[in-house]
Amino acid sequence: MQFPKFDIDKIDCSVSPTSTLRDGTYSFTVKSAADHISQSGNPCIKLTLQCEDDDGNRGLVFDYLTMSALWKFKQLAISVGDSSLCVSEGHIDPSSFLNQQGMVEIVVQASEGYAPSPKVKFYRPGEKEVAFSPLSPVDSNGFDLDNPLDI
Repeated sequence: MQFPKFDIDKIDCSVSPTSTLRDGTYSFTVKSAADHISQSGNPCIKLTLQCEDDDGNRGLVFDYLTMSALWKFKQLAISVGDSSLCVSEGHIDPSSFLNQQGMVEIVVQASEGYAPSPKVKFYRPGEKEVAFSPLSPVDSNGFDLDNPLDI
């Protein structure tokens, strides 16, 4: 790849596409979604969320939907108002997530050896009522914003 000439000493390594995001609530649009293999070797769906708050702060957040965290599938479906995102036939098409919009709670976390980065704490419920079929891998109960992991 051909790059224009630049001065490497003038590049600020503390700046990243996600550096403007802080802990808080953001609207999001799913910009990409793809089948992925997690670091532990498990299949998952990798989402790229474009997030924006009420003050215009924007950034990208990556999220991973795994079978060990079915609550994220359910929260995402509730947030975007689309129960078809949760299916029980053993296959979810990542493209079904593209351009979905909702609300998400972001928390900035540091990991050993990495700069702090924004992570999805939980997906906030949307305005549309969402009903799940009995064949869904999750039931039709909502979730408590005070305890989003308890669904």
